[in-house]
Amino acid sequence: MPIPVDEHRKRHDPVSLRVSTVDPQQVAQLRRWNGLLRDGYAVGRQRVWARSDDAAIAQFQNPHPTRRSVLLLAEIDGVSVGAAEAHANPEEPADVEIAVLDGFRRQGVGRVLLGAVRGTFRTVASTIRAETYSEAGVAFALSEGLDVGVRESRQVLDLPIALAVGYTEILLSRHDPEIVHQDDTFVEERMRGRGIGRALKAANLRQLMSLPESASSRFL
Repeated sequence: MPIPVDEHRKRHDPVSLRVSTVDPQQVAQLRRWNGLLRDGYAVGRQRVWARSDDAAIAQFQNPHPTRRSVLLLAEIDGVSVGAAEAHANPEEPADVEIAVLDGFRRQGVGRVLLGAVRGTFRTVASTIRAETYSEAGVAFALSEGLDVGVRESRQVLDLPIALAVGYTEILLSRHDPEIVHQDDTFVEERMRGRGIGRALKAANLRQLMSLPESASSRFL
């Protein structure tokens, strides 16, 4: 279903966009949306950990009973160029992720998608938060009025078979860098017991030490 783009944005965006909601029950559409997010996240990055299509189908066709979710697709002349994913639990900030394909960036696509998310969640959440995967993403978030809160580093360990089989996360707040939070670590079940989780954490700690903010960190 199309989401109207307000007239102010129409006049100032150099491209004409159509933003529509994705129906999770339409498997082909859901796969296209998830693939576009995956491709957008991968621009300029290596060894990207991404959600599989099967995982997306399982997640959105069996939604959490109290969580409000919206999946958006942006198109130009029938070509899919951007996507957004947003979720909100009661009395919590809305989590938002936006991806735009490389050839369509700096044309207002991300701004229109974020505006559509804000409009959808206006009565649901008073605050939004987002993850960014590049300095360009940080610049976009700042231009839209968001503040930088936590800086996160993700490491994926390659095995000789060249498959991504796990990930780990460490959270470091620029506003309170004294305490570093070791967050999720995941290794696929078939690859457990081989020291992969330990290697991922060690690699992430080395990455952490390269950040200027970590000089003030005392606890993990």
